[in-house]
Amino acid sequence: MIGESRTDRGKEEGAALLTVLLLVAVISVLAMSALDKLTIATRLAGNMSAMDQSRAYAQAGELVAASRIASIAQASPGRTGSIAIPSRCPVARKTKAMMAIAPAIR
Repeated sequence: MIGESRTDRGKEEGAALLTVLLLVAVISVLAMSALDKLTIATRLAGNMSAMDQSRAYAQAGELVAASRIASIAQASPGRTGSIAIPSRCPVARKTKAMMAIAPAIR
């Protein structure tokens, strides 16, 4: 400006340069943070996809096993024994030790 010496202008230019460098540093930190969050979100999405696929494979395996067991039971009922006859799961009889533990579990 008018009446300013060269050293005053140099100080102003130095302050402007420092401000711009600080602004670039802050923006780069924000960009790195956003990129890190994007990477984590991508991994989570991949894990969810793999979990859904493994669940589908498990359900398909369960259906295949159930259909094979049913076909074996129908083809030769004498060979399968009690598998062909639906029954309830046996319930363990309560012993004194189990009764002593039961209040502690609640």
